[in-house]
Amino acid sequence: MGRRLYRPSSDDKSNFMRCRTYGHMMDDIPSEDDTGFGDPLWVRCQRCGTERHDGINRNTGAVVYRRYVYPDGYKDAFRVEGADPPARTDYRMMLLQQRIREARDQ
Repeated sequence: MGRRLYRPSSDDKSNFMRCRTYGHMMDDIPSEDDTGFGDPLWVRCQRCGTERHDGINRNTGAVVYRRYVYPDGYKDAFRVEGADPPARTDYRMMLLQQRIREARDQ
């Protein structure tokens, strides 16, 4: 597997951490192609840029297709080689520690 050269900035990591803690802040965007699986309904996170591409059955409203497109660095931003990926509780603790540091720096 090739190594990524991109390293997320501290602002990127802060936004990634917030999304992994709170969930994404999704907003509608125009779909750019048709997957052939239902009517396209695409959304993008205002905070980190992650996109979710859904295909919706127009008769039932059911999601028949879902794909995520992540920004560079999102999936690996908090990965530590040989360790399990952080859980949501870990992200909450990281965010709390960051907020405490920011409050002390003011």
